[in-house]
Amino acid sequence: MPQIEFSKDDFQFSRVVQVRWSDLDALNHINNAVYVTYLEEARIHYLEAIGWNWDTEGLILAKNEVNYLSPITDIHDVTIYIRCSRMGSKSFDLEYAVLDYKDQLAVFATTVLVTYDFKAHKSVAVPEHIRLSIQQFESSN
Repeated sequence: MPQIEFSKDDFQFSRVVQVRWSDLDALNHINNAVYVTYLEEARIHYLEAIGWNWDTEGLILAKNEVNYLSPITDIHDVTIYIRCSRMGSKSFDLEYAVLDYKDQLAVFATTVLVTYDFKAHKSVAVPEHIRLSIQQFESSN
């Protein structure tokens, strides 16, 4: 696994997600599959923050890559940091850093999101206003 460098200063967006008892497995760890749900919840808020319009703009998840670095065993909120790490013509990548309540990096993940026209059943160019919004959002300090 590659060395993962993390600094909160490199991320403009974060979201606190509540850990529930039902998220834990038999070993009292947050179950690995639950992290994907946490990423989804945080991703929705990130997209809304950059102005995504769910009524007019389609989006599909093409890839999840999750690196589990250390288990979380406590029923405390986790904080998920998100940033756009790549912008393509029809897709973009988001990176996620999941921190436990002690601010320790537990999970680092990447998703590939494809802009999609559900009526035509095909991928489409990332809308220019979304491209600009992400660029402005990510460069703000």
